[in-house]
Amino acid sequence: MNKSLSILVSELRSLEYEYKMLDTGISMYELSEKSITTDDERRLAELKFELIPLVKLQTSEILFFNKNYERAIEIAKDSAYQSSMYTSVNPNSAKVSKIGFDNLAIMYEKLGDEEAAALCSQKAKDIEVPMTAFIGKGGTVRDVVLRHYFGDWGHFLFPG
Repeated sequence: MNKSLSILVSELRSLEYEYKMLDTGISMYELSEKSITTDDERRLAELKFELIPLVKLQTSEILFFNKNYERAIEIAKDSAYQSSMYTSVNPNSAKVSKIGFDNLAIMYEKLGDEEAAALCSQKAKDIEVPMTAFIGKGGTVRDVVLRHYFGDWGHFLFPG
């Protein structure tokens, strides 16, 4: 677990460093509400609302498993709230946020805080994943089934 944690922390530092290098002073509200036009803005939004929260979410799970409860909950809250700012536009942010609030509910429940668990669970239920998450890349029924069950690995595992 310690190796996994160190790899995730290293990845998180790398992503945060890239974010700082790309950040041109655009506020999070502007980034989440305006239409993104440049590749840098697209990458900035991806880092801020998808990748960094996803790595934080995974880090919090490992910390919670290692019984570092306070730090795990702090990081999980940050992850869930950060990704929730972009859920109406970005399906990946919605997925990360929904999972983040579900994880927080589980963490609070295990620590005996039923009220916080219920709030987080309700917040997760309120997040709607945009329909664009379900729009496929097209193809045959076989392609859709492979993508559904195996993701991008489907064509690698079952070529032809």
